[in-house]
Amino acid sequence: MVDPPRSPPQKPPVEPEILPPDRARTRSARGDARLWLSVGSRPGERIYIARPGPVTIFLAAVLLGALAVAVLILLLGVFLIWIPIAVLVVAVLVLSALVRGSIRRG
Repeated sequence: MVDPPRSPPQKPPVEPEILPPDRARTRSARGDARLWLSVGSRPGERIYIARPGPVTIFLAAVLLGALAVAVLILLLGVFLIWIPIAVLVVAVLVLSALVRGSIRRG
């Protein structure tokens, strides 16, 4: 059997940038950004996420609190809608029993 011809290995389109340890902590070309995210299509790339500051933590807490209140209001609304329906069903059952009782006596 004859092996098919192989194509030469392809060179990656962009070479990775290797930062020396002393340069990694200095101010970069991105400026003094609090959050910088870089996502690429190649595996092995890094994602840099800065620690959240006090304002970010406060806003996240407010957002989570608002979400919890909205869910609570929704659940209470569903529960409060079922209370009159249950009362109505019980009232219909009681009236039905009273009417049936009066028909049997009469």
